[in-house]
Amino acid sequence: MAKSEVSNEASNGQFIHRGRQYKLFQLKAGGDYFIKLQKDGVRKQRSLKTHALVDARKAAKTLIDTVLVGASSWTPAKPPTNLHRIFQKYRNLGSTHGLKDRSVEQNISELRKIVGRKIDPKTVSLVALNDRTIRDFFDRELASIDVRDEEARQQKLRSIRSTLKQARSVFKDAWVKRYRDAGFEVPDMSDFLKEKVEKPLDTPHIQAEDGVFEKIEIAAESIRKSRPEIWVAHQLAKSTLRRGEIQRAEWSWIVHVDGQPTFRLNANQKGKRPTDIPIDPEIYKNLCEWRKKGEDDQYILPPNGWYKERCGYTCKNYDNWLRSVGLQTKKTFHEVRAWALHLIREEFGLEVAQRVGRHRDSHTTEFNYTGEKKWPVKFKIFG
Repeated sequence: MAKSEVSNEASNGQFIHRGRQYKLFQLKAGGDYFIKLQKDGVRKQRSLKTHALVDARKAAKTLIDTVLVGASSWTPAKPPTNLHRIFQKYRNLGSTHGLKDRSVEQNISELRKIVGRKIDPKTVSLVALNDRTIRDFFDRELASIDVRDEEARQQKLRSIRSTLKQARSVFKDAWVKRYRDAGFEVPDMSDFLKEKVEKPLDTPHIQAEDGVFEKIEIAAESIRKSRPEIWVAHQLAKSTLRRGEIQRAEWSWIVHVDGQPTFRLNANQKGKRPTDIPIDPEIYKNLCEWRKKGEDDQYILPPNGWYKERCGYTCKNYDNWLRSVGLQTKKTFHEVRAWALHLIREEFGLEVAQRVGRHRDSHTTEFNYTGEKKWPVKFKIFG
């Protein structure tokens, strides 16, 4: 050992090793010795696990040889990717890949619902999302209702599956690849994505009882002059347009195909496919009369809403009006659309109703809108 090193070995906590001077220290009297080392711009404090100075020096030299001279890396590991960072990147991907802002925010909201809305996404690591996360969410949701009420339970099961479908879309394969391209550490999410929950019973939509929509039609005529915007919104809803489409509907959408007045929608709609929707002649006549009185040559309904909801207040007023005249359902716009598709199905068959409804399969049309075909008008078995 060099003389200079011997002299330093005798001093309290200081020593020289491989030409550099180091100092040991204690955080409290009689406690273990510590040493501070720096590598690759990272400075760390390490315990030597002994309060004996001689043993501490030996341990310090071994640590120096292992970390500073050896191949050990002190480069900090990347912090686990949290939900907050994923949400930021997902929003960015949505804006560059044509996803609607409303859909992106809804999917994020549903994912937050699964992990707990009160939990800060910055504190939720992706590695914490697993099959138990799904089970805990499922149990939490069922605990919020009276599970002995089968109707309420089935409705909750449908809500749970809807939430899972939207939340899991944040981790579609295409997005996960881009998260990783951006340097995010994304673990295997298969447990979170594939954990199954109880499936609700597959029951067809039940149409409103006799007289409900007949009463609505009578009430609609009574507001034709006093509340024309509500009346026009009703005409558009009966044409099977969705809530968002009613707000965006333009006069240029109306064309004639083989003499039939038709709404021609481009790909900027739910199904992302250009579609023609035939318009009932009476509804077309009513819209033409409305156009003569209006001042807007672009939109069918005048603006009455807020950002992203051009006619939001009109739609709210229409919803309230429907309820006031007897439509007791949770989704009034859906119910009017279902009623119109039901009439089309009864008159022209399920295939036509499916095309007008713009559904990929007839199962969606029948189970979510038209319901099963009516019983024979004179249903009689005995006598």
